[in-house]
Amino acid sequence: MKTSPLSQIDLISLIEQDARIGVVIATRDGTILSHNATSLEFFGVGSQHEMIGKNMREVFVHEFAEERMRWIEKTINENRPMKIVHVMRGRQIASTLMPLNCPDENDCQECRESRTVVTTNPRLCQDRCVAVLTRYATSDEKEKSTETEVLESGLVDLGPLERLSARELEVFVLLGHGHTIPETAKLLHRSPRTIEQHKASIGRKLGMSTIAQIAKTVGELGLRVDDAARQRIQAIRPEFANTKEK
Repeated sequence: MKTSPLSQIDLISLIEQDARIGVVIATRDGTILSHNATSLEFFGVGSQHEMIGKNMREVFVHEFAEERMRWIEKTINENRPMKIVHVMRGRQIASTLMPLNCPDENDCQECRESRTVVTTNPRLCQDRCVAVLTRYATSDEKEKSTETEVLESGLVDLGPLERLSARELEVFVLLGHGHTIPETAKLLHRSPRTIEQHKASIGRKLGMSTIAQIAKTVGELGLRVDDAARQRIQAIRPEFANTKEK
């Protein structure tokens, strides 16, 4: 039986070279084994920090870390990839979690014993890892995925958009998606005058006064209206944050 040339290629290493994709390899318990520079940019971690060997619970605040630990556990236990849609630093991103075998070529006794049945009844060892591949997403990311299960985070890190109130964020996204002020007022059960006031406040806070500017920004960020209802957090612990960002 011939071996496929692809099986001899370390695809994760190839992906790591793509500056558009963040790559993190982590263990079941959240220890970071490897990452590329792009992954630090996605999550707002200062490049001066050494992340290899750090645990996610050290780097991220409790709620954020525990949500991701549940996703890692689910990926490993079910032995299949899944996609996560979440908002980080005010921009929607999509992370694909992929289960990996043990990093040691000899791996553990349990993996060796279960190797012949791993595709049908995997008995996963505690050293099983995941690859987390992250890229910028679009507002219809969930609808575009047809094969991989898609989960949505209940948390949002709004970054520079944190200064907007929940109502202002709703108005910001609705206007950005092409709704007029009267349409936005109707959707939010408010008067057009109130929406105008929110738009003016958004302009003062974000430095954009026209709907064209708002539409361009929302389109680039990939935000959706229901993001405004999610729990707001600052995901990165302050000691790991990129202090060069405004």
